[in-house]
Amino acid sequence: MELLVIWIICGFVTAIIGASKGRSFAGWLMIGLLLGIFGIILVACMPAVANDAPRTQPQYSAIREEPRLEKNCPDCGETILEVAKVCKHCGYRFDHTQALKA
Repeated sequence: MELLVIWIICGFVTAIIGASKGRSFAGWLMIGLLLGIFGIILVACMPAVANDAPRTQPQYSAIREEPRLEKNCPDCGETILEVAKVCKHCGYRFDHTQALKA
């Protein structure tokens, strides 16, 4: 009977230590109940979870975007990208000489 009480105490101690390190209380309670004193040793050796660590910007955001060159469609007057061969609004097709002028 005493062994069962000690095993349950080990489970709760493991859960409390795990929760203080930012980990799941219920998960570490189950691990502590399964492993006993070894669960306490395991959770004591684990590092704390850093929730408030500063988030870094994704590396692709460091790439500067070039300004988008645009032109106006002579048929509908809408603004489209300069590299466009067909207007997305009205379907006007730009010929090769217009592309060279722009």
